[in-house]
Amino acid sequence: MQPILTGNIIFTDDKLFVMDMIHQMAPVVILNLDEFDREIQGQNVAQGQVLLPPPEACMAEADGDAQLYDMILDNYYGTEDIIMFVKGIITNLHHGRTIYLYYPDLNPNESATIPKLEELWMRKFGIRIGMQPKIPNGIDIHFGTPNVFPMDCACDNNYRHIWLNLMLGVSMDAYEFLTLYPAEMQIGNLQMRILFDELWPPFDDYNKNVEFIYDLSKKLKKKPETKIALHKL
Repeated sequence: MQPILTGNIIFTDDKLFVMDMIHQMAPVVILNLDEFDREIQGQNVAQGQVLLPPPEACMAEADGDAQLYDMILDNYYGTEDIIMFVKGIITNLHHGRTIYLYYPDLNPNESATIPKLEELWMRKFGIRIGMQPKIPNGIDIHFGTPNVFPMDCACDNNYRHIWLNLMLGVSMDAYEFLTLYPAEMQIGNLQMRILFDELWPPFDDYNKNVEFIYDLSKKLKKKPETKIALHKL
């Protein structure tokens, strides 16, 4: 089975490491989750505080209501702004980039934030976010140094249809989507409409156009360079 996401996504609370990564010539993206730190700046840095639980979830945590916390966080990760941000993360992972999520304190005894985010990303997107401890003093941390720290991140390919659905029409075209989409799974109605808009199947009948899309998917899996003539008027 061809892997879809080949990059890595890792939590770190090591600011010195992150500052060093800003200046590395490597396929690295840094998302700053610290709401108060504005020193972390660079071309490969984005402010990622939107990924943190909303204030309502933090209030539920303070009240000791874990069930309400989970419900609020789950609903929050279904909102449009978050979904767009997640699409960007998954696209970067698809292109083999390493993403560091900087958060100033990864101690699970201090806050439920990181454990809750780890659990949600695994459950909702099949992505296990790695955890990088602080780098010991005196170690060369240039990008690519092997065995400096355990990443322990992984992407469950059983979720590949979810990743592909998120990337279609945003960072992935119809041909790549149909080549990679699991043959045993049905394409959703929203994705089918996006495919219609891009490929313009030739029939007036919806069901025939659906068959056309599935047939093209089969052909692409055997011969990825397959192209079709557009029928748009």
